[in-house]
Amino acid sequence: MAEVDAGTYNQMFIDRMHSDGLEKMAAVQSDVVRQKILEEGFARKLIPPKDVDRNDVHVQEDLNTDTIYYLEHVERLSYAMTCNIRGNGTSNVWYSKKYPISFHKVETEHIFTNEYTIRAMPYPFLKDMESKFPIWHQMVEDRELVLHLEAACQMMQKMDNGGYTALAASTIGATVESSVRKSELARIELSDNWTIQVPQRADFAYLARLFPGFAGESLKGEKILITETDALGFDTWQHEDTGNGAWDITKDGYSSNTVVGHSMIKTNKTSILRPGNIYMMAPAQFGGKFLRFIDTTVEMAKYGDRIESWSWQVYGMGFANLRFVKKLELYAASNTPTVETAGYAAVRPLAEDAIVNETVNPAGPEGIIPVVY
Repeated sequence: MAEVDAGTYNQMFIDRMHSDGLEKMAAVQSDVVRQKILEEGFARKLIPPKDVDRNDVHVQEDLNTDTIYYLEHVERLSYAMTCNIRGNGTSNVWYSKKYPISFHKVETEHIFTNEYTIRAMPYPFLKDMESKFPIWHQMVEDRELVLHLEAACQMMQKMDNGGYTALAASTIGATVESSVRKSELARIELSDNWTIQVPQRADFAYLARLFPGFAGESLKGEKILITETDALGFDTWQHEDTGNGAWDITKDGYSSNTVVGHSMIKTNKTSILRPGNIYMMAPAQFGGKFLRFIDTTVEMAKYGDRIESWSWQVYGMGFANLRFVKKLELYAASNTPTVETAGYAAVRPLAEDAIVNETVNPAGPEGIIPVVY
């Protein structure tokens, strides 16, 4: 096997990361049965990454280690006041607000094979695997974003309720819903269960109302992150919910990428964004940063007839304004930290090593499922 030009591979994947070529990679190769529709990351759509290097003035070296972090500044706010004609406004010592965003490395599995195996396969195995490396990196990014969004919503709930307070159908009215809200159908459930209800048009209007808030929060919801599983529930909406578009939904399904004026980003990654959880976000500049220090880099090495391939990247993510995101829960049970209802794992992201699972063939690896007429 000829020597592999790592630079060529790296450039190919860097170009791929900055193009639309990752969208729905279901049929890149037709010589092999595919298991999943692989989708480009939603984190990069919601919060476009900022590329940084050591020359950036925000990049600082940690005092105790050889690691670095990004020092992000936060806007300071003030106010005006009515004064006596000879009076003055109050005095305030001004200082900047800032917080660090750490970087960490993400690396794929090291895939080992040999030249004999590659020659025996009827399709380009290594190229096929390497084409998925960027997708796997973006899955980790997406999972990281969902964990940040959930933490932001739950922290605001904790602050506004004076501690973690269960939010379930049975506690509606007793818990302040400032950053997490139960859906209209979940609110009327007779038990605190994990049944995922169909989202209603009113749910998105109530979710959007949380952004300007009731005490000067002064934000505006912009984008909605939703699973395709939950979005397909729109197809069940009645005429009074869709007006003149009822027949279009019956004929073609709900095809709009907006709902009540907010753009939607739909994902099929239900192992990361679990069905039943919908997030609405303000514009990215009101939340935080998604930083790339080293973009996806692919390496391939050959030792005799043994071949090794893997990929890595270094990025960071951090958010200072925790009110930039709100959450809609389509289930009646409590997903609040420390006061969860049993079974809460069903609506939380799977572990990194479980977000991509092999499809099980009931017939086993030896046979094809028989068709019975």
